[in-house]
Amino acid sequence: MYYFDQKTLQQYLNQRVELKIFADDQWFDITNQNDLSDPVDGIGYDVYGQDHRFDYRDITQIKVGSRTFTLDQLQTHMTGKEEEKPKPKSSDEEEPPKEKEPELAHYDPFMIGRQIVKEFRRTKKRG
Repeated sequence: MYYFDQKTLQQYLNQRVELKIFADDQWFDITNQNDLSDPVDGIGYDVYGQDHRFDYRDITQIKVGSRTFTLDQLQTHMTGKEEEKPKPKSSDEEEPPKEKEPELAHYDPFMIGRQIVKEFRRTKKRG
């Protein structure tokens, strides 16, 4: 999973454009390279000029000049994969009902492995 890291933000600051980040449910101004000197945490200033420390992994959007970039756009750019857009369904094509997959959140890793093997064997018998 990609995130807006220190180096990415510094590149925008080097272009001498206004840089704002959205983290912890508010926008922060990044004024100079010193705000991004720590590789784990940055410092941003709210609308009242108060400084706030934020984790780079908490940034969900950045505003560079007048353009806004989201974390989803960063993921798409870094992976090179386009977002899958749902195809419009036509009335002629009906999908068969899908089986509900079991919720695996409450299983321990051993049980998840057993579920995967069980599913593999079941699909192998079908095909």
